[in-house]
Amino acid sequence: MEIIVIKIGSSVLTDNGKAINENKIRHLASQISLINKNYGKVILVTSGAIAAGIGILEINKKPSQIIEKQALAAVGQSALMHVYEKMFKTEGIKIAQVLLSQKDFNYRPSYLNARNVLYKLLEMDVVPIINENDTTAIEEIKFGDNDNLSFLVASMIRARKLILVTDVDGLFNKNPQEKGAKLIKTFDLENNIYQKAYNLDVGKVGTGGMLSKISTAGKAVNDGIDVYLVNGNKKDTVINVFKSSFYGTYFLGKDRTNCSKKSWLAFATKSGAFLTIDDGAKEAIVSNKSLLPSGIKCLDGNFLKGDLVNILDKNKKVIGKGIVNYDSKEINSILGAKSEEIEKILGYRYSDEIIHKDNLVII
Repeated sequence: MEIIVIKIGSSVLTDNGKAINENKIRHLASQISLINKNYGKVILVTSGAIAAGIGILEINKKPSQIIEKQALAAVGQSALMHVYEKMFKTEGIKIAQVLLSQKDFNYRPSYLNARNVLYKLLEMDVVPIINENDTTAIEEIKFGDNDNLSFLVASMIRARKLILVTDVDGLFNKNPQEKGAKLIKTFDLENNIYQKAYNLDVGKVGTGGMLSKISTAGKAVNDGIDVYLVNGNKKDTVINVFKSSFYGTYFLGKDRTNCSKKSWLAFATKSGAFLTIDDGAKEAIVSNKSLLPSGIKCLDGNFLKGDLVNILDKNKKVIGKGIVNYDSKEINSILGAKSEEIEKILGYRYSDEIIHKDNLVII
């Protein structure tokens, strides 16, 4: 069963951010119905809750305060889902609302449970419609966007295709409003993407922008996911991803090398704790070996056994992530020591490794 993740931006769902456009969602539902019947199972990641709230309360402009955005999201989310339910019902499709936050990705049991629920919904021929929980997820509203959420969902569910539906035709060699701008139909993410690619910036409606989509595509490509950037305001652009009439920008995914757990470590988790290691330890972990206490130079942050930490080289560059076998106080006592000295120093020994190679990923 192929799984396709589709992310819909606010600008595609609304009339200039003032109200939900039912005709646009009806057209989207008809395309997803065809994809479900012919190409695979769809998971939809949607924006639009805040924009829907703006329309319902007849606010003239998008507010800047986080608390106002959260209130608007609370107003708009139920209205948005009601329209989705009505439009998808005309296609004979049942839907389910799934609200996620970053903590659901950081904590592995929650992550695995969310993944299992999504798999079960797909088995039941239900289309999951996912949004970040804007009412409580301050970080998403202030710093993030649903482009990144759509990638995290695609990585979690091991999807092979991620379709980003926006209000521009794709990625251009320069701002598409400028004369001579050309659509880049197939894009090489290795080729100085931030220096050579230009497009529209953050708009009035959504929180994303073209750089956000390039960043999302970069992570997805490295995780073995093909990415398609299409204009949802034009007819049949989503279903045309599967046809020769595709029009947009295509990012070819690399061969998938990480297992599911390694992808979770690399992309889904966040940590404010750091271990700085020496060159010998760096060479070891890059060669798929475990991190030993002898290679650790210093640490920053407080953490518990089983927590995730970032691994820095001597230049303070993040080179990996891993789950620690000891807490920060214990590691501070044994850093630089040999594994056989751990018990002598601490009075006990959980493990010879600070981070086992199976719980470590190079990024």
